[in-house]
Amino acid sequence: MGRVNVERGDVRTVATNTLQDQPMRWAEQKARGEVTYVGWLRADQNGNACGCRCPACGEDLQAVNAGKDASHFLKANTRGMFFRHSSGHQRKDCSFLMAKLAALHLLMDRGEIDLPPPRRPGVHHGASGTTYTAEAVGRSWSGRITDKVWLDNQSARITIDGRTVLVQLQARPNLSSGIAVDGVITIRVDDPIVASWDPEQILQALRLDSGFSCWEKHWDDEELNSEAQQKAVTAAEEAMDRIPPELGSLDGLSHLQKSETVLHAKVKEILSKAGRLRVPYCEQEVHRVMHDGSQKRPHVHIDSQSLTLSGYSGRS
Repeated sequence: MGRVNVERGDVRTVATNTLQDQPMRWAEQKARGEVTYVGWLRADQNGNACGCRCPACGEDLQAVNAGKDASHFLKANTRGMFFRHSSGHQRKDCSFLMAKLAALHLLMDRGEIDLPPPRRPGVHHGASGTTYTAEAVGRSWSGRITDKVWLDNQSARITIDGRTVLVQLQARPNLSSGIAVDGVITIRVDDPIVASWDPEQILQALRLDSGFSCWEKHWDDEELNSEAQQKAVTAAEEAMDRIPPELGSLDGLSHLQKSETVLHAKVKEILSKAGRLRVPYCEQEVHRVMHDGSQKRPHVHIDSQSLTLSGYSGRS
């Protein structure tokens, strides 16, 4: 029988972050289609009495520990409040959709709303083939919701300070084409764990420009797009990699040929602006055999004014 050596020491634990470790704490009410947080339920709404379902798979949900006193959770091996699928199987898609719906409904239920700044990208392709990117960032926006209309359970139209904004979930068909709106915000929660967060955590993430929400359309788009594009063009110009408009498209040339053409044009532009050219002194000995057999070794020097011959050395 083989021998086993046993060493004393701490046993390392591996942290896990699975959906079972982070159960859903949000659900959709079957009667009204509204989103609810498990912490908002009363004790008599525990279990199947919560009247909730999963908006992704449609399965009925059971509220676990709803309405329990805080002292209950001090007991050993007691889990917190959460929603459990009646089949016992919580899928990743369930948490994804529930997280987005929770963020959307929390945003809509606020009297005051804090929205992230709009961001617009700019791209310019240089003569060398290098791509220059830039970004223009607008201002964050806060205001009071003066009017709110739910279009369905995944989109709503709100009015803030006279601006009409459509708020919808990501991956939905854009409804703005058939609705007169000034802006479109898309909820882009891409982490299913958010479905286990409490309301304040989600609202804080929405306020901090965390990527949870994004302006698909904004009334400052024209200005921001122009600014972002100009930043990208400026980056190419600073690298002397922008093709001047007067040179045309330079189609048919390689990237190297385009770069050389741009460099030549830049040199000509600099000389044109300077109005003069200063060159270094240059002197070169020239050896020449004359008709009579004698040899001449004049020195030729070039300056910025003229070309002259000087310093004959006579016959060798």
